[in-house]
Amino acid sequence: MYIAHGPISYLANEAIQNKKIKQLKTSEQILVALCALFFGILPDFDIFLLSMLNVPRFIHHEVITHTPIFYITIWIVLEGLFYIKEKFLNEKTNKTLNSNLLHILANTFLISTLFHLLADFLVDSIMLAYPLTEHKFYLLKYIFEPNLFASFPFSVMGSIEIFFIVIFIYALYKKFIKRNKVVDISLKALILITALYIPFTMWVPVWRGQTPILDSDYDTIADGQDPDVGNTKEDNLEKVDSEKLLKQAEEIVSSGKWTNQHPNASIEKVKNAFGGFSSYRIISQAHYNLRLPIEPVLRDYHIKKYGFKSYFFSDYEYPSLLFEYLQEKEMLQGVEMTEDTLLTPGKVFFLVKQSDNNEEKILNLGITLKENSLAIVLEEDEYLTEHTYEEVSKIYSKESVLYIKK
Repeated sequence: MYIAHGPISYLANEAIQNKKIKQLKTSEQILVALCALFFGILPDFDIFLLSMLNVPRFIHHEVITHTPIFYITIWIVLEGLFYIKEKFLNEKTNKTLNSNLLHILANTFLISTLFHLLADFLVDSIMLAYPLTEHKFYLLKYIFEPNLFASFPFSVMGSIEIFFIVIFIYALYKKFIKRNKVVDISLKALILITALYIPFTMWVPVWRGQTPILDSDYDTIADGQDPDVGNTKEDNLEKVDSEKLLKQAEEIVSSGKWTNQHPNASIEKVKNAFGGFSSYRIISQAHYNLRLPIEPVLRDYHIKKYGFKSYFFSDYEYPSLLFEYLQEKEMLQGVEMTEDTLLTPGKVFFLVKQSDNNEEKILNLGITLKENSLAIVLEEDEYLTEHTYEEVSKIYSKESVLYIKK
């Protein structure tokens, strides 16, 4: 969970301490609200600490700052300090430091941090019972497997966060803003829409991939960003087994999930944002399912050849990089496109158009399947389906060269 921690903590604190908070002055209520938001995101500050210590940030759910006992202990210390302050501070200072407000703030700290951990427990895994055990507990983590290509707002977890944020906005409106009938109706309608959006993101017919082990080779690089998972001195593209890749490609293309194609341009953009498949995404997903993601390899290749472009994987042109990379590694072979051409299953292929000045343009790509079938997305494909070599060659043979990975 990302941006909803603060709103969820605020809502929880308001619900649990509602009667006590109502007795405070308006300025004090605003202070409590701000503290609830801050305390709600406080546990994630360990990311910055880990970065300073050169520890991988993705393990921050596995350290003591993401355990209930850590925040319960701090809360006990705070309550103890507030209890004894009256014995050490003078009357004027004690009057300024309102004991009632301080105890509410201490409880706000406990509620907000624990609800942060509860949210992480719902969607990820944390050491809930530490120090009794370092076992990590989770609730929904593997119910909603990740969509590899969907933008965060279009994912299941994204829709859940959006719902809580809208509830939070409505709660702030009710408490601090003048009531307006139009605004009131609009916000209620928005709550209903975002509530319905959650099951929609669960239903959307796109592939939800396996969750990779965070760091299976213990090299401090998350597998999803590691160009050499397993530390074999070969990158992920070099160590792929054709039979295993074939199996993954067959599962993906036979699933009948959304492609990112549609006659209507607006619907096509929506399908693409939700993670609908392109030809390249078939290749990427198949490798990802084998715990051998190719994007880290291609990003590393781009940095070495062209220089750094971006920290975000989405900013790189992967189909072109994949073709260039395989060419430079001499891992591609040209195949004559005739009626009798037989293709080896489980191989990445490219259909490339060559211009008069020898410039090459990728027209399409995919993975070869059994019986001369291809895992590829064509323009008219609204859902994933197999295509025969004969069918594809009629579309591309006159203007393209077929390259297949060795």
